[in-house]
Amino acid sequence: MRGLVWAVVGLLGIIGPSYADVQDTGAHLLHTLDYLRVDYPSTVKDGKVINAEEYHEQLEFATEASKLLQQLPPAATTPALTTMANALNEAIQQRRTGAEVARIASQLAQQVSSQYAIVITPTQSPDLAVGARLFAENCVACHGATGMGDGPRAAELSPKPANFHASDRQSQRDIYSLFSTISLGVAETAMVGFTQFNREQRWSLAFYVSNFLFSDSQRQRGAEMWKNPELQKAFSSLGQLTSATPAEIQQRFGNDGLAVLAYLRAHPEIIQAPKSASHLAFARQHLQMALAAAKQDQYESGYQHAATAYLEGFEMVESALNAQDHALKSDIEKEMTIVRGMFQNRSASTAIESRVLALDALLSQADALLSEEKGSAWVNASGAFIILLREGLEAILVLAAIFAYLSKSAQPSSTRRYIHAGWIAALLLGVVTWWVAARFIVITGENREVMEGSIGLIAAAMLIYVGYWLHNQTHTQQWQTYIRDKLSATGSGTWTLISVSFLAVYREVFETVLFYETMWLQADAQNQSYIILGFILAAGVLSILGWAMFRFSVRLPLRLFFNVNSALLYALAVVLAGKGVAALQAAGTLPTHSVNLPAIDLLGLYPTLQGLLLQLSLILLAVIWLATNKIRQRASV
Repeated sequence: MRGLVWAVVGLLGIIGPSYADVQDTGAHLLHTLDYLRVDYPSTVKDGKVINAEEYHEQLEFATEASKLLQQLPPAATTPALTTMANALNEAIQQRRTGAEVARIASQLAQQVSSQYAIVITPTQSPDLAVGARLFAENCVACHGATGMGDGPRAAELSPKPANFHASDRQSQRDIYSLFSTISLGVAETAMVGFTQFNREQRWSLAFYVSNFLFSDSQRQRGAEMWKNPELQKAFSSLGQLTSATPAEIQQRFGNDGLAVLAYLRAHPEIIQAPKSASHLAFARQHLQMALAAAKQDQYESGYQHAATAYLEGFEMVESALNAQDHALKSDIEKEMTIVRGMFQNRSASTAIESRVLALDALLSQADALLSEEKGSAWVNASGAFIILLREGLEAILVLAAIFAYLSKSAQPSSTRRYIHAGWIAALLLGVVTWWVAARFIVITGENREVMEGSIGLIAAAMLIYVGYWLHNQTHTQQWQTYIRDKLSATGSGTWTLISVSFLAVYREVFETVLFYETMWLQADAQNQSYIILGFILAAGVLSILGWAMFRFSVRLPLRLFFNVNSALLYALAVVLAGKGVAALQAAGTLPTHSVNLPAIDLLGLYPTLQGLLLQLSLILLAVIWLATNKIRQRASV
């Protein structure tokens, strides 16, 4: 069975590096460039080194930046980026002015961020109350209660903790710079990366810390100046807010602009669009960036933008849209798959442009649909209902087949305990997954798809094995022999069924947990109650369906029972195989070659050549095996 899984993966041709690898390397590179931009100016003056130790660190940072750049996938702009990185190294070695080094570092960071679609913006409005709590619990000991760098541990630390009131340094830092430091830490200092916080928590902490630089009077004045249309245009998105440095804003707009920046850092929710709209706007923005990359023959960069548009944009509102308009959701999902495949296959930019424009129109339609406030209660309740019902039904089908089989065995009561343990363990692990994901780690769109796809393919392989085994028990004589050997109670067959029950349930629980987590974060207190209502209703329906399946399946005649169960499990394996491939393709782990066919989510059918070939191969394998089995039976008569 393990060989089958690896054969399937090998047949499909896994590629790399993954989206997460690029994001991680890119984030480290931007973090390094930010420290060069902010710290270098204080180490050199008039061509002379002021602090030899810190200047040596700048040389190390520049070398590290070049190494990180080389780790990113090759792209059409790689030579230009390399030239820029070399220019940065040369400028530092020649001890040029801080302004020139900062300019080169900033330009390189912007080009890298654009080329590889590095996510540098929060996907929802940061909560400063959360940031204040995290700061009090984790940062006061070093940075002090007011961020002056005078905490109880400050005296024993070298270098000293940052003083967030120091305008000479903090005015050069944007909020992403703070977020990056919180996420990754600073080498050879007491500042560690707070990886135990999820992404939203780190953004909240970064926003909270960014406010130490400003006074209450500046924020009050900013509230008045926010009425200025020019300033509203300058801060029309969270991305513009997180990437703006105080020094840059003051240079462009004077003290009025600085006051508005202070006000918005304290109240980011003011410029935050409705959450569904912001995710779709994020997706549309990255699709346009993908199109721009295609026109410059930068297909690797374009693919990264297209993948980001799906994983961190559209997928965040997929469940809500599915509740309102399933057909529209399916059309968008299909078009996004086609667009990603076109980048992988290096299609003509004119063809990509046509698809992107059509996709943009669909996303605009979804935006208008989800922006209707009157439907929010229905969307949340029905979305929660559909998600649990859809995922739970697949798991129940597998469990019903297993329990029906156990009802025919010699010792059903003893074995059932293990099957119950399997699916209960899956539910408990699902709760743990939710708790860990919400508090300690960031499960990105790619992480989710990779895990769903991997579990799906493994579960499919195990279901094929169980279906094959059940079909072999069709004849009463074979079944009686199996009973006498007591394999149903203690043999490897029982543990296979236990494993299947665990994997089948956990795969659905994992997907359900992450969809519910997304919906919960997007909903306000009132709509969260509708999510709970949808969950309860779906759980009730699943209980009734499960009871009916368990009750009536055990009444099947022995021969018919085994045939029906083996066919059902094999059919579910084909469905899970299709879904597993689709999930890995969405994550960019598998290549994508689109075909002009409709997607049928219920059957795990998606319009990609890899998934359809795998499913057709499994169906053909079953037909060949059944035909061979028939021939052998006739020959033995």
